[in-house]
Amino acid sequence: MNVALTLLTCNKPELVAQSCKPLIAAASNPNCKFHLFIADGSTSEANEKAIWQATYPTGHMQANVRGGAGAAIVYALTQMLNHAENYSHVGLVESDVLLLD
Repeated sequence: MNVALTLLTCNKPELVAQSCKPLIAAASNPNCKFHLFIADGSTSEANEKAIWQATYPTGHMQANVRGGAGAAIVYALTQMLNHAENYSHVGLVESDVLLLD
């Protein structure tokens, strides 16, 4: 199974910091088999910087995703489904969802 998840973020760096920790930990674990992407629609430089710091070192972040939640979802799904990795499963995680380890 080849899995990708995209964390959708926008202007709530405190929520992103909480939500992304378990995702980054899992994506960094060699026994876990999924790729983590971040699609950020923040409108301020401070929020974007906070999200970059919270999500490093995933290396799969796209900033300036504009057009609202619907556009972000379409963008994220399109990116994952058209990716060279040919993912068999894709998923979305909203930044206001608190995940447990």
